Amino acid sequence: MKQRILNITLIALNILVIVLFIVQYTSATYPMVGHDYRLFVPRLIDSHLYYKINGFGIEWYTPYFGGGLPAYPNPLQMQFSLPQLFTFFVNPWIAILASTAIYIAVGFLAAFLLLRDVLGFKPLPAILGSSFFVANGFVIEQDFGGLLIKCVRKELELTHFFPLTFLLKHHLMFR
Repeated sequence: MKQRILNITLIALNILVIVLFIVQYTSATYPMVGHDYRLFVPRLIDSHLYYKINGFGIEWYTPYFGGGLPAYPNPLQMQFSLPQLFTFFVNPWIAILASTAIYIAVGFLAAFLLLRDVLGFKPLPAILGSSFFVANGFVIEQDFGGLLIKCVRKELELTHFFPLTFLLKHHLMFR
């Protein structure tokens, strides 16, 4: 029981430290943040305005960019993403930071489950490996540069990760 509480505490502390570092690192030069935020923040605001005016639905075209551009088929459109959901409650910058924190926490837990349950590591090495996985610099630099399209990819990857982990654990383990 003590070991389980220690593991949960270590996981929570690791996630908290990594999230606080990334939020501080990303926000250090606010409002002069990464170059790609200028692409995504107006699209978050555009989708938010569309929802306020027209209700929930697919925004096929937007009149706000270039006199009318296709919105939904654009790969940079984030209409159905976690930052867009948070934009209903807070401003876009806080929504981006909150979604980044959630992606980091879920990624940490996913890596922990993979290392512990599928690859058979003990809990402490799995926590250390998860910390290395999340804080290796890739996520940090992607967030610092403002590449929010990675958010959509992260959502897709996570929806495929957990069923794959279940299959590997229960059906394809080394028998």
